[in-house]
Amino acid sequence: MQEALYGEIQKALLASVNAEDRPENNRYISAGFDADLMAQACRVAGSYGNGVTIFAAPEFVAAMGADAIGAPIYGTYALTNSPTAGSAPGYATPVYNPRNIEEIAAYGRIRTFRGSPIVEIPQSYTDETNETTVTNPAVAYIFPNNGNKPVKIVFEGGVQVDDWQHRDRSFEVEVQQKVGVAILTNYDWCVYVNTDLQDADKYPTKYPTEYEAT
Repeated sequence: MQEALYGEIQKALLASVNAEDRPENNRYISAGFDADLMAQACRVAGSYGNGVTIFAAPEFVAAMGADAIGAPIYGTYALTNSPTAGSAPGYATPVYNPRNIEEIAAYGRIRTFRGSPIVEIPQSYTDETNETTVTNPAVAYIFPNNGNKPVKIVFEGGVQVDDWQHRDRSFEVEVQQKVGVAILTNYDWCVYVNTDLQDADKYPTKYPTEYEAT
């Protein structure tokens, strides 16, 4: 029951990427991770609460990496194509967020993005082959810290349990429960899709997506 419910919640969240009532400023899709786009998503969602929390699978968080917060300028031609990048003078090396560097050293992945906490959605596999993941790795969800739950779950009636005894005296038990999953609003939170993580050969998943970078 819990596994089925999680699947319905994930399908609702993934379908919301292209929901008719989702504003363009609440949807970000790119090939690879773009920190500036994520920052914009955090600003939009953050306007509906006291900051935001980012929810994403471990693969998405790993792709984020340490945040490049600036680049020192060396010489006259810094940040230009002349001379060739990597030669001096003029080559600029990014400066990474020290907190992110410490988080990677301690946990293997970053835990915050420009002040916003990151919550990793637990990842698992559909069977013992450990090939197909249960959680889609390509999509992150940016929710405002306002206490509202974006996904609504409704249970109808009680749990129905039926059991049978077969001729070999074994028993079969069937459990049924009516449940509905819905997302009522899409304007007050954002989604970010990293299309590189949609590659079915590299990242096979139970609930695949095929969104295109904009």
